[in-house]
Amino acid sequence: LSSSSAASDVYKRQRVSRVNNTSYQNSTSKPIMVAAYIYGGGVEISVSSDNSNWVVIAGWPGDDGEFEKSNFSFIVPVGHYYKFTNADSNDITYVSELA
Repeated sequence: LSSSSAASDVYKRQRVSRVNNTSYQNSTSKPIMVAAYIYGGGVEISVSSDNSNWVVIAGWPGDDGEFEKSNFSFIVPVGHYYKFTNADSNDITYVSELA
């Protein structure tokens, strides 16, 4: 990033607006970085260029009753979508976007 663009980049905490199996589009003019703290096994993160065909980019292998906690970071290109699947209501603990 150039120093001029870095000054305008800000993290936004998005916890309340990120729920299971709902897609979110990067409608900015540049790629965004998403950081997520997930509590619970079996959660997957997917991205799509058309909101139809999804590619799983990360996930926890399963829910074996242990206290699964994971941190994920990923880039969402301009115009692309991302979503969390296989998550219980409390699994998506924190999500921040650098936009």
